[in-house]
Order: sequence, then structure tokens, then C-alpha cells
Amino acid sequence: MIVCLRTVTVPPEWRERYLAWIADGRAIRQQHGILAELVCEPATPDEVTGGYLNLPGLTTYDPPPQHAPEEPS
Repeated sequence: MIVCLRTVTVPPEWRERYLAWIADGRAIRQQHGILAELVCEPATPDEVTGGYLNLPGLTTYDPPPQHAPEEPS
């Protein structure tokens, strides 16, 4: 699994529109493998103001392929 984090600067006048965009696009992004989107703001410690976690997606187990044992020579 690869986990990526990014920061996005959202101008204050676009804040509500941006949070709505995250909420409105959740289903399609989850269908394409996005497991979480969280909006964190430093104004209040530990505050998450928007986003989601795809909990079933986070618990899916995808084991690596098994290699056949090597034959003794």
C-alpha cells in the first residue's frame, strides 16, 4: 500500500465550496480507491473540519502473491 499526503492552500472565500466538493465527490473517489480525505486546520488543535474515511476500504486485505516453492536440485 502506498499512502500519499498533500497540502492544498484554499483561499478563505473558497473554503465552503471546497468542503462541499469533497463531500459531493466522495462516492466516485472511493470507487477509484481513495481511502480517506481529511481536512485539518491548525486553528484548533486536532480539529478535522471535513472529509471522510473509507473504513471498509482500510480493512481490506490484499495478500501478496504466493511463490511456488523451489524444487531441490
